Amino acid sequence: MQIENRIVEAPVNSLKPDPKQPRKTFPEEVIENIAKTIKAHGTINPIEVDEKNVIVTGEIRWKGARLAGVKTVPTRRIKSITPQERLERQLIENLHHTELESKEREDAIYRLWKTGRFKSHRELAETLGYHHATIGDIIEAKEFRDKAVGLPDTVPTSLISETKELDKKTRVELLKKVARGEIRRPAPQTEVREAVKILKKAPEPIKGRFLRGEIPQERAKKIVEVYEKAPEPLKKAVEKEEVKLEHAEEAISLYKELEEEGVKVEESKIKQHVEELKKEARMDEAQAKLRREAFKDVLAGRKEAIDVTIMDRGATFIQEVRDVAWKVKGWGVPTLMEIGAERWREAQRYFKQVRDHMDFLLGHPPP
Repeated sequence: MQIENRIVEAPVNSLKPDPKQPRKTFPEEVIENIAKTIKAHGTINPIEVDEKNVIVTGEIRWKGARLAGVKTVPTRRIKSITPQERLERQLIENLHHTELESKEREDAIYRLWKTGRFKSHRELAETLGYHHATIGDIIEAKEFRDKAVGLPDTVPTSLISETKELDKKTRVELLKKVARGEIRRPAPQTEVREAVKILKKAPEPIKGRFLRGEIPQERAKKIVEVYEKAPEPLKKAVEKEEVKLEHAEEAISLYKELEEEGVKVEESKIKQHVEELKKEARMDEAQAKLRREAFKDVLAGRKEAIDVTIMDRGATFIQEVRDVAWKVKGWGVPTLMEIGAERWREAQRYFKQVRDHMDFLLGHPPP
C-alpha cells in the first residue's frame, strides 16, 4: 500500500462508493450536518480513493458533499491497496468517526479475522484499538448470529455476549425478548445478566413461562431462589407453582429449624406436608375467586355490599371439618356389607391414622 502525500481536487461525480464498505447504513442527520459544514466553510478533510477512484475512506463525507451541491472534493490517492488493508482502514475510520451498527461491526471485524493476517485476537485488537476480550466476544457473537434463526439484526453485540452461558435455543428466545422491548433500557445488560442467572438455574416449566413473558423477571428470580433451597418433594410443587411461594419459604425454614435441632424429617412426612400446602393453595385460590365474583357483583350494582358474605379461611376450614364429620358418621355396618370385609380391613388402617392425628390435634398424648 502506497499513500500519496499530494491532495488533489477531484470532481464529486468521478468518485464511486465501495460496494464492500462495512458500513451499510448512513444516518441522514449526519450527512445533512456534514453538508451544512461544507456549505459554510467550503472545505473538508480529503477523501481517500484507490487508483480507480473507488472510495477507500470518507464515503459519508462524499455523500455530504453531493448533498451540499459542490463540484469537487479534495482527495488523496492510495496505490496498490489490498482488500485486507482497505477493510482495515474503512473499519478504523468508521469506528473512530461514525459508530457502526452492531451487526456491521461484527461482519467487518469477522472479515478481517478470517483473512488470516492476524495470528491472534490480541493482534487484531491492537490494530483496531480494542481490548482482546472484546474482539473475542464480537467474533463469537457474529458466529452465533449467523446460526440463530429469527434473531433481529438490531440486537446489540454486547447483549449477545451476555448470553454465552446459555444453550442456543434459550439464548435466541431471551434475545428475542430484548428485541420485543420486554427487557428495556437504560440498563439492558444488567437485566439480561439477571435473566441469564435465572435461566441457568430455573426448571424447564418456569424457564418456558419466563421466556414467553408469562412470569415477570422478579417473580421468576424468587421462584428460582426458593426452588434451589427446597427438598425434592417441595421442588416439584414449586416448579409447577402448586404451592404459594411464601408457604414454600416457610416450609423450608421449618425443615431447616428441625434439622438444626437434630431431627431428620423423613421424605414421606415432607410429601405429606407438601400435599397439605397444595390443598391450602387451591382453597386460597377458590376463595380469591369467590371474593372477585362477589366484588364484581357489588361494583356492577347487582348486589349491595351488605348482602355479600365472603367466607374467610377459618370459615372454609370449619365447613370442611363439618363435611368430613358428616361423611364419617354415615359409615357403619351397612357400609361394611356394601364394600366387603377385605376393603373394610384396608379402611381400618386409615381410620387408625385419622384417630392418631385427631389425638395429636386435640392434644391427647399417645398411650
